[in-house]
Amino acid sequence: MTKAFGLALNRRIGPRHPRLAAAGFRFARWLARRTMARAGFHQLGSDFANDRLAHVREKLHRGETVFLAGLGLPGTHNSGVALVEVTHADGPRLIANNEEERFSGNKHTTEYPRTSIDAMVATLRGMGRDVGDIDAWLTSWDYPTLAGMLLRSMLEEVPQGLKLMRVTDATAFDTRRLDQMTRSPKILARQLRLSKPVQLICMPHHDNHAWFSFAASPFEDDGRPVGIAVLDGTGDIGSISLYVVENGMMRQLYCNNSMFDSLGMFYSVISSRQGGWTWLSSEGRYMGAAAWGEMDRDALWPNGRSLPSPGQRLNAGRIHREMRLRARHLQTNRHRRCLNNGRIPCRRSWCWKPQRRSKDWRSWSPMTKACSPRKA
Repeated sequence: MTKAFGLALNRRIGPRHPRLAAAGFRFARWLARRTMARAGFHQLGSDFANDRLAHVREKLHRGETVFLAGLGLPGTHNSGVALVEVTHADGPRLIANNEEERFSGNKHTTEYPRTSIDAMVATLRGMGRDVGDIDAWLTSWDYPTLAGMLLRSMLEEVPQGLKLMRVTDATAFDTRRLDQMTRSPKILARQLRLSKPVQLICMPHHDNHAWFSFAASPFEDDGRPVGIAVLDGTGDIGSISLYVVENGMMRQLYCNNSMFDSLGMFYSVISSRQGGWTWLSSEGRYMGAAAWGEMDRDALWPNGRSLPSPGQRLNAGRIHREMRLRARHLQTNRHRRCLNNGRIPCRRSWCWKPQRRSKDWRSWSPMTKACSPRKA
């Protein structure tokens, strides 16, 4: 402990009680593994998971078609269901990818995906198949490991960390629905009119991210190693993971084993302050917009002004207000009409200032010229 400018500086890096937190993580994961296996949740490496995956491999080797269902269960954001068809000749093919928010209208919902599952079953039956043809039900989180991480996060900073027990509704988690998550195998069985609970295989969250990134990438599985970095808000064991794929096998090289040392959360904080979008809505928009960025500094600044040079003072309040005006403008019907029927959209960098003494966000003085219908 040292002092600078009359203030005490704490140089401690890392958790306050790392050994206690590690012991709590191991105990919570062991207990959750045993209790949740009885409810129908099975981790990779368990007897049920090994038998089921061996059955899938045998069907593929025989040239048969395999159907896999992926579930985003209640309690975590963006619940839903996906159906994938896999053949030995053609590989995987996405049949359905239903998020519950598309049916309920609740953005980033954490509720049980009942309507999404009904729509997926209807699609499956439209192909001449039925629920019994699904060879494996997979989850997007390793829930026993997630339980261990939540307890570890509380024990790392005891006693202050115990305040996390009072948090019921976070951005990505809704602990009030976690009880419904533990009953999902029975709820799913009743919905599908099955006699026994549906047995689920828990997939590690960051493994899902890494495998999809590799499958959608242009890199071929030609024996050369491919590195994958997962920088997530949080996973079921950490928030940053590094992988390498080689000869069709993926192995994890590193995980920071922390929920709070998260570059993903840092990015969420920064992006959610730049235009009015909230967490889970701002990150993807900025990642997508980055691909359309320009290196011309004049084109990036509102009202046609050039970007300030290094060392020049910035009026942060004015910049923030103009960013919010821009976000409001993009939500107006006038701007949306520009994007339809082949009309030229508003592309003027100075289309930012509303008319003075006007509360109507659709009345933009320069926007009338930039957003008016014109021939291409």
